[in-house]
Amino acid sequence: MRLPDKVTPYALSSLPLFVAIAKTLEAKDLEPSELISKMVKKSHGLNETMEALDLLFALGKIEFTEDEMRIRYVG
Repeated sequence: MRLPDKVTPYALSSLPLFVAIAKTLEAKDLEPSELISKMVKKSHGLNETMEALDLLFALGKIEFTEDEMRIRYVG
């Protein structure tokens, strides 16, 4: 995960990806494969996308519904 600092500006950090994931999931719940395929294009690769999803889950901002097999934005 890239955090903004003296060398890495905000736009090149991982933080804009968190916002993109939240906005995408606010519109509708998605299957993990759908969300990942959309976010990999906006990120620096699959690893960064997975790290962002892990952090958002740990913070309680997203959840995985096992019955529907979808990722949901909690807010």
